[in-house]
Amino acid sequence: MGRIVAFTLLLFLTSIFVVHAIEDKNPTSRENNHIAVGSNIKEKTQQTQTRDVFKTGPSIGMSAPIIKSKDLNGNIINISAFKGKKVLLNFWAAWCPPCKSEIPDLVSFYKKNQNKVEVIGINIESTEIQVKQFIKKYHITYPIIMDKKEVISDEYMIQPIPTSYFIDENGVIIDKWIGALSEKELNQIMFK
Repeated sequence: MGRIVAFTLLLFLTSIFVVHAIEDKNPTSRENNHIAVGSNIKEKTQQTQTRDVFKTGPSIGMSAPIIKSKDLNGNIINISAFKGKKVLLNFWAAWCPPCKSEIPDLVSFYKKNQNKVEVIGINIESTEIQVKQFIKKYHITYPIIMDKKEVISDEYMIQPIPTSYFIDENGVIIDKWIGALSEKELNQIMFK
């Protein structure tokens, strides 16, 4: 009996140690969701290495991978056609609570800045019916692409959602954010 209790206690303590070790490696603050573009290359490299805990997807300073797909209205969305205009790519799903929480801010940001910034929502893992209901509920007016086969999300190596990529007028990635964004954060990142 004593050995069973000791073994159970040892297993419990080991589990706690493992959980704490994982939490120490994964940033939990909103600040760590953001990969900022530094003014010098060394700073940018260090931030990318320390803040992009998933180390996946296109990096800051790279040309954004080409997206050419139809939106829900049947319009062809070609990211290269937006040269000269900033672009925000937002990867999301209808079932995702953080995605739902950021949508009102994205909608407001787009309404105020649609002449300067193109927002493109890229839906992963939701049905077309769910997305149409979502669009109606949240009054989304920016284009939504259904990434049914996850071709685009694979190209951008999306793991957690929401994930947003900020692209400058030349098609270069200037920032990446993992997690929900507020309108204030959208403005700060897009119009630095």
